[in-house]
Amino acid sequence: MNKLLIFCFSVLITLYSCTSLKEGIKAPITEVDDYYLCFPEGDPDYNTMNVRERTNLLKEILLEIDFRNLNCVERFKNIKTVTEDFKEIKQRDLDRKSGMCRTNSNGPCRYE
Repeated sequence: MNKLLIFCFSVLITLYSCTSLKEGIKAPITEVDDYYLCFPEGDPDYNTMNVRERTNLLKEILLEIDFRNLNCVERFKNIKTVTEDFKEIKQRDLDRKSGMCRTNSNGPCRYE
């Protein structure tokens, strides 16, 4: 009986901890992290919202960005976009196929 009580208690704690996560649209805007404020379109729920809901959310986000004095460009300038990453992969593939060599500061030209 004691083991059953402990098991039920641990299941309840696990369920509560999973439902109390503060992420994305479901959390109050003041508790969301900076990344979400700068890139709300990364949240799957954002894409399912209608125009009015999305407009209201963006208004709240802009007010919170202003309140936090957050500069998204400076804060996340080291993050590559998908397009930049794709261009880099294509360039590496092209270099490999065309026989371009990679040089090292202390070594000879290396072909891949």
